[in-house]
Order: sequence, then C-alpha cells, then structure tokens
Amino acid sequence: MTSRRFILHESSQRSLCRLAFVVFGAAPLVFCLYLCVAAMIPGYHRRQAALWEQELESKFGLKFRVTEAYTLAPCKYRLEGVQVLQARSSKLVGRCASIEVQLDNRLGWQVKLQKPELRLDQIALAGKELHEHFLSQHSMPTAVIQSDRLTVSDDEDTIELAEVNVNLSNSTDLAGMSAGFRIVPAIGSLTTEPLNHLVVVRRHPAATTYDVGLRVHRLSCTVLSKIFNLNSTSAASGIRHSLQSCLFSGIMGIHTEGNKSNYYLRDASIHQIDMGQVVLGSESMISGMAKIDELNAIFAASQIHMVQGKLAVEAGRIDAQFLNSVAYHLQMSVVPQTSVRNIAFDRLSLEFNIIPQFVELAGVGSKPGVVLEDAQGALAWKTKSTQPIMSLVHALAYRTDNPTLPSRITPLVRTALVWLPLEEQQRREAELVIRR
Repeated sequence: MTSRRFILHESSQRSLCRLAFVVFGAAPLVFCLYLCVAAMIPGYHRRQAALWEQELESKFGLKFRVTEAYTLAPCKYRLEGVQVLQARSSKLVGRCASIEVQLDNRLGWQVKLQKPELRLDQIALAGKELHEHFLSQHSMPTAVIQSDRLTVSDDEDTIELAEVNVNLSNSTDLAGMSAGFRIVPAIGSLTTEPLNHLVVVRRHPAATTYDVGLRVHRLSCTVLSKIFNLNSTSAASGIRHSLQSCLFSGIMGIHTEGNKSNYYLRDASIHQIDMGQVVLGSESMISGMAKIDELNAIFAASQIHMVQGKLAVEAGRIDAQFLNSVAYHLQMSVVPQTSVRNIAFDRLSLEFNIIPQFVELAGVGSKPGVVLEDAQGALAWKTKSTQPIMSLVHALAYRTDNPTLPSRITPLVRTALVWLPLEEQQRREAELVIRR
C-alpha cells in the first residue's frame, strides 16, 4: 500500500504565507509604529507624568508636580518641569527644570538634576514631613542624586551650591542621607572652597531617634538658622537681625528623641560679627568687628545648657557705664576713666564658659588676664574665676552698684537672658532685673 502525502494547493500556500506575513510581520510593525506615534503625543507624556507623580509621592511623602515624562531607554527616564510641594500646605519647596532617572536593581536610583532650586524658608518644614513619612512607611529608596549647581533662596537670602552629591541609604537597622557640596563664593575660585557635609541618620524600626549633622565653612548664620528652623523660637527672634552679616564655620547638629530636640555646636567659629548691629538699642554698648572661636555649645529650643569659646573684638568703642557695670558685677579690674563716655580700644579678648548656675571668665589678650587694651596698654583685666550666673545677668542689665541708674537693656540682651541656663527662682529674679 502506498502512503499519500497531504499537499496544500498552491493558492492555499500563498494565502498561508500572506497570513503569516500579516500576523508575524506587518501587525507587530504597525503596533510598534502605533507605540512610537503614541509616545510622541503630549497626552501620553502627561499620563506618564501622572504615574511618576504617584511614584514619587509614595516614596518621599511630599507632593510632586511633573509637566511631562519621557522614556529615553529601558529603565531610563527624563522628567520635565518638576515641582516639589509640602504635603499639608502645598507650599512650594523646590523646582527643577528636568530630572534624569536611571533605575538599577543593584545601585537603586541614579538621579541627575538640571537647574534645581530650593526654597530656604521651607526646608525645615519639608524635612519634618519627610521624616514623618519615612517614620511611618520605612520606604526611603536607595539613591544617588547629583547636580552641578543648586540655588537655595527665599525673599531675603540666596546661596549657590556646587558639586552637590547626595546619597540615600536604607537598611534594616537605620536609614540615612549624606550630602557633599561646595558653597560658591561671591569672590574667588570655587576650587579653593572646602567640601561641606550634611549627614542625617534615622534609626528604626522605632525610629524615634535621629541625628542631623552639618559641617560647613563660612555659611551665613541667617541661612543656618533657617535650615535648622531656629527662627521659629521666641528666644531666637530677637537676634535674627544681628546675624545677617555673620559667617559660621564648624559643626552644628540636632539630636532628637521623641518630641525633644537638643542642638549642639562643635569646634565652631562665628566671624564678621558687627557689634554695633548686635546691640539693637538706641545706644550701642559696644562697637567693633568681632569673632568667636573655639565655640562649643549645647542648647535646646529656648535655653542654653552649656556654651564656651573665645570672643575677640577689634578696634571698637565701649560705653564707660557698661564697662563699669561689667567690672563691678564680674569682679573685673579697670583703669579709672574721667569724663569719658565711650572708651576706644584696640582689642577686647575674653574666654568664657557658661554652665547652669555658674559663669567662668578670663582675659586672654596680649598678656595673661588682659581683657581690654589699646596702644598704651591694658584698660581692663580679669584672671580666670568662677562666679554665680546671676552676676552675668546683673552685668548685662547695664547697672553699676548705683540702684538709681535706669535699665539700659536692649532686645538682644533681653534675648540672651532668656537663653541663659537659669533655675526658676533665678529666672524670676532676672525678670525683676529686666523690669526695673
């Protein structure tokens, strides 16, 4: 018996080939062309932008607005017209012309920012919302964020940062952020500016404890106070104007446990302090340009726990009555002055250490113990000694031993008295001294 092969008719073979061409060739080609055309339609980019807004909000807890989103390659995207808003108030935190995102399973998010801007007056509140989100979600992504330049500004201050590099990390024990940047100088070369660092560490699963540390070189004190939200405290409100020209170098940080925060300064210095601006009263008690070096301090939102450092004032003048008040209450020796209201000096040098209950002062001028001096020699001197802190309160109250003299306390001095580490009874006594 011979076998019979099944052979398609020639016309059927042609039809089958045409069908295969349509199914496996033309249809995929048309579908790819459709996707290409659809990806070029503005509506598609807006839909992709909406998806990115949801993704970013779920990761960071802030509101995001993205104008358009593009897919550049597999796992590589570009977001255009990005705005970051506070979650509760919808106030603008920052904006960026464009963001390139590369998603990597091993390295996490690789992000490059183009023309980013941050609102200086919203950083502290946005940081609080970020912390609350990470506290509840534990969802901070691993990421590296880079930008050649970053503008940080508000209605009063503007600073330019360069070579910004931010690393976000997340593990089972803690989450953290480390950032490196340079401050663009108004005059001079950027290459001579040191690298500054910002570090945030949050421990979980409880996550009730976190630390923020900032090491900077010559950063405006007003900018620093806004970053750490110190302007919101009543005790800081009286010194904001006096900080405008000051520059801070060193380490500043926050240690938070639950709802309590302690601030600290370490190996710090404050330069370009205009004493004439610091004293905000109608008459300046002291003038001259000052600096504070070797500054270490621990303080809460409204009270100092410890502060120590060295104060130096160059080429200024001091009110004679104020000098007599300080000399009387702090046991300082002074050269008698006759018929002189303002005493000119070349240098004031003072080492101080303020702790609860006590204050320790000493002159550290050209000779041991010298506090105030001019070209002819010492005008005031004081050897190191420890005294009750109320002695400093009475000295700052601008009084001598004459009780009939009126109080000459300025807003800055009043603020300083609020910050001093006084017990409740001492604070009531200080209030009486202020009101006299």
